[in-house]
Amino acid sequence: MIKLLGLYILAAILVILIDRKVMRDIPGINRWMAYILLAGGFGIWAYCLQFGHVVYGSVLAGHYLDKFVPF
Repeated sequence: MIKLLGLYILAAILVILIDRKVMRDIPGINRWMAYILLAGGFGIWAYCLQFGHVVYGSVLAGHYLDKFVPF
């Protein structure tokens, strides 16, 4: 598991380093959104790798929306 998370961190750092010039030129909100998406992806991936029983967002939403679906 640690090897996979390390691989993800290495890939994220590589993307940031390669796109460094482009990231400097884009507006601040877009730059922060890119960083948030990278960190969010890391968080989701770490959650899925760490726990044996994973609660997927679509399944959780389906349980809440079941009462609104007529069939």
